[in-house]
Amino acid sequence: MPTKQIVSAVLVAVLVAVVSVALAADTKIYPGSMCVFDGSYLDEDYWIDSDLGRANGTFYNETGYRKNVVCPMVADERAFQSAYVVVNNPANTTLSCTLVIRGLAIPANYWSDSVSTNTSGIQSLTFDVSDDPTLNKASHFIQCSVPPGGRIIRYMAYEDEGDLR
Repeated sequence: MPTKQIVSAVLVAVLVAVVSVALAADTKIYPGSMCVFDGSYLDEDYWIDSDLGRANGTFYNETGYRKNVVCPMVADERAFQSAYVVVNNPANTTLSCTLVIRGLAIPANYWSDSVSTNTSGIQSLTFDVSDDPTLNKASHFIQCSVPPGGRIIRYMAYEDEGDLR
């Protein structure tokens, strides 16, 4: 076999291996603008939330009050390998988020991990998913308590394709 054919065959094999490894993982990145207000009907801003908005792909709270938001996620029935949320926190306030995984069984299985910060500025808050349970056909979401002036910039989940539930 000529040298060019051998080299070509090796390069094709390496390329196929690299592409296979790249496709083995599934990362989903969501803009903060996908988050929605999670208010009570008794809350004055439930019906009119003009100070809760979306701009440049972010979710922001310009009310004078702390607001809860829910950020939906799509999971492919695999355990998360990592998950985080990027926020912009105003000075001297606490911004907290909880990753929730809820099974559809009755009674529902439930797992969560919470992170928070009182540091101002843009930062990434990483959830500890090392003990993410196996919950078949589970719903996944992040719930955040956003102080006035706070923003959710984006959030992410990384799933290992080899870890089928």
